[in-house]
Amino acid sequence: MVWAVLRAALLSAALSLSAGFAAAQQIDGLHGPAAETLAAELRDTDFLDPMQVNLFYGDLTGRGTNDAVALIYHPTGGNSEYLDEWLLWDKGGRYEVVKESPLQELLGDGARDVRFAPGRFEVTMTVMNPGDPRCCPTGERRFVIMLDGSAAASAPAADSGAWTATQTSDPTGVTVEAISTDGRARIRGACATQFLEPGFWLTFIHDGDALERTHQKAELLLLEITNRHGAQYFTASTLYEGPGNSWVADRPLPEDFLNAFAAGNELAVSGGGVDGGTIARFGLRGTAHAVTMMREVCGPAAIAAAQPPVALPFADGRYLSDASLCGLNHGEIVDRIGDDIHYVLYDINDGSVNGADFFCKVRDVNRAGDLVRLNTECEAEGTANASTMEMTYISETAFRQGERIFSRCE
Repeated sequence: MVWAVLRAALLSAALSLSAGFAAAQQIDGLHGPAAETLAAELRDTDFLDPMQVNLFYGDLTGRGTNDAVALIYHPTGGNSEYLDEWLLWDKGGRYEVVKESPLQELLGDGARDVRFAPGRFEVTMTVMNPGDPRCCPTGERRFVIMLDGSAAASAPAADSGAWTATQTSDPTGVTVEAISTDGRARIRGACATQFLEPGFWLTFIHDGDALERTHQKAELLLLEITNRHGAQYFTASTLYEGPGNSWVADRPLPEDFLNAFAAGNELAVSGGGVDGGTIARFGLRGTAHAVTMMREVCGPAAIAAAQPPVALPFADGRYLSDASLCGLNHGEIVDRIGDDIHYVLYDINDGSVNGADFFCKVRDVNRAGDLVRLNTECEAEGTANASTMEMTYISETAFRQGERIFSRCE
C-alpha cells in the first residue's frame, strides 16, 4: 500500500514536471495531424524559445499521402532568427521526420503560394533586396525544391513513370501530370470545357540551366514520342513564366499529340536551340487512362479533332546526308560536326518536316515531275512563319536538296 501511494506520487510529480516543461516550450503554429510528432521532435532539440512554425500539408509522393513541410524559426541567441526546414513523410497516418533535406536551400520568411507535387515543393518567400535594412526585406523569390537524394530516399518513391489524371470542377476539365525519370522536371497538361481553347495545354517545369529563364521569353520545345513502331515529333510554343518558374504553352497541342501520347512508351523533351540536346525524359505509363479521362470529361468540343496529316511523297523517318551519323542524337551530331547539323538532318513524320532548330507542318504538297514543293508553316526561335521548301525526288526514302542527298536511316 505504501509503495502504491509512493508510486502514484512519483508519477504525479513526473507528469507535473513534463507539463511544466511543455508549457515552457513556446511553439506557435503547430496544427494538423503532424503537430504532435513535430512538437516531440522540437522538444528534443536545443532550439531557443520562442519557436514559430509554419506547417504546410500536401502530397509529395503522388500516392495520396498527407505529407508536411515545417519551416521553423527560432532565435540564435543574438538579434536574429534562424530558419530550419524539416520534412514529415506520411507513413499511413504516422509521421517520419527528415531533418536533412534539399529544403535547406530555402531562405527568407512570409512563406506563401505553397504548392505540393510528387517529388517537388514550391513556395514564395520574402527575401532581402540589395540595400534593404535587415528589419525590412522587400524582395520576393520563388523557390522550387526537387526532393531527391537523402530526403526522397526516406519516403515512398514517387513513380516517375506513371501519369496521374485529376478531374477538376472549376473549371470543368482534367489535369494530367508526371515527373521525369531523373526527378528534375515535370509536365502538366490540361483541358477544360470553358476558358481554354480546345486541345492539350502543356506546362513544363525544369530544375536545370538547359533553358533560359527570362520572363515572357518565347521558347520552342520539341516533343519526341517513341513507341515500338518508331517516333513522332511535336512542337510546343511556350513562354517562360518567372513567377511560376515554368514554360507555359501559348497554344494547345492537337488531338494527334493525344493519340501518340496515349500509345507511346517514352516522351523526350528537347530545346529548340542548335544543340538539340534532350532536357528531360518521361515514361508514359498511365497516359492511355489519362487521355480517356480527358476525352470523357472535356468531350469533342474541348479536344479538337486534328486535320488529317498531308501525305508526303517520302516515307516517315530520319533523313541524313551522312549515313555515318544515323546512330547519333542531335547533341552527339553537334559534338561531331558543329553547327553544320543545320545542313545534314531532316525528320519527316506524320505530315511534318523538322530540322535541328525548326519545325514545319506541311499544309499542302505540289509536285511537278521530280520537283517537290512543300508549303509549310514553320516555327523557329519562338516565331511561326509560312514558308516553301523544295526538294528533288529520288525515291520514297531519298531526296536531294541543294548539293546534298538525304537518305532515310534504317
